[in-house]
Amino acid sequence: MPFKASVITDWPTLCSISSEWNDLLGRSASDTVFLTWEWVSAWYESVAPNAQLLTVIVRDDAGKLVAIGPFYLTRMRLLGVLPFRVCRVLGDCYSGSEYPDVITDRANEGEALEAVMKALLDRRELWDCIWMPKVAGWTGGHERMTTCCRNLGLMFHCRRHDFSLVHLPASYDEYLQSLPKKRRALIRQRTKALLDGSGASFEKCCAEEDVETYLGALFHLHQKRWRGRGEEGSFVRKPLMAAFYRTFARLALSRGWLRLFALKIGGEFKAIQIGYAYGDTFSALQEGFDPDGPSEVGNVLRAMAVQSLIEERVQWYDFLGGFTEHKRLWRATERNGADLFIGHPNLRNRLLFYKEVWPSGRFLIEDHPAERRRL
Repeated sequence: MPFKASVITDWPTLCSISSEWNDLLGRSASDTVFLTWEWVSAWYESVAPNAQLLTVIVRDDAGKLVAIGPFYLTRMRLLGVLPFRVCRVLGDCYSGSEYPDVITDRANEGEALEAVMKALLDRRELWDCIWMPKVAGWTGGHERMTTCCRNLGLMFHCRRHDFSLVHLPASYDEYLQSLPKKRRALIRQRTKALLDGSGASFEKCCAEEDVETYLGALFHLHQKRWRGRGEEGSFVRKPLMAAFYRTFARLALSRGWLRLFALKIGGEFKAIQIGYAYGDTFSALQEGFDPDGPSEVGNVLRAMAVQSLIEERVQWYDFLGGFTEHKRLWRATERNGADLFIGHPNLRNRLLFYKEVWPSGRFLIEDHPAERRRL
């Protein structure tokens, strides 16, 4: 099937396809909240309004949108000296985003992806590498990208990245029965003690005028917990992340995606969790709890959040990246994806791909947006 690819380098032009973006996403295997137009536009507005776009769109011969390569450009330096121009996926930093991908119509996945990558290669004078950490394996995203790289003669590194997912059954009682006996008993005991003995209440943010109050509590409790460990929390180290949360939370609430759960005692926030229910999946983004509060208050809130999600008929609780013993105790199962680092075969790139040099290592450091950036 003939395709026509074009490269978008400015925001107004990208906005012109906003009405088509989510429709294509829904027809793709990459359909997550992290790739929605709402996520991308909130990120551009609050995090990187001057991002240098290098986004590819592909249409079929009837003019139907069949692929989006949602890239922007940043810079990295090898050993702090040699610069590299690196493509990243829109919305991927200061946001908690995971599962980056090129969005392709399921009916033409391979051909549409190849059209995106060929269009990028036609503009190879603008970029050196592509950095895509935390690519999903179960959607075929990892395999599609690596197969395309082989077909087009691109160099790439690939390393495993683990994720954690909980299947939510039809009832909360059924879920509790699936937990280890000691965990189940602890959750029941502490939930009863908090609700009956401490007068705790489980609440959800449902109104736009309450969003800032809930987010303020999240930022405060998250920071209090980490400061108790002698470290700064994410929202202090990365103030642009707080800006993104404030922008996207309101959009997500208007779309019915926002889930801001809280446990209060005497009207005071003691634990809070934010995530997004998109499709049949809840993605857990961040949480905070009062380290000086009642024992297990954070775990009680998670259990009550799970109960609320089950009542909504949400089928999956996604812990996102990493597989730990804590997540396993909540009946999470491990699934695998990958970090991908891709380069076209020029002389400078051969320096990177001769050995396994990664952007997250100490040899290749990002200039902007970088994790150390301050407002």
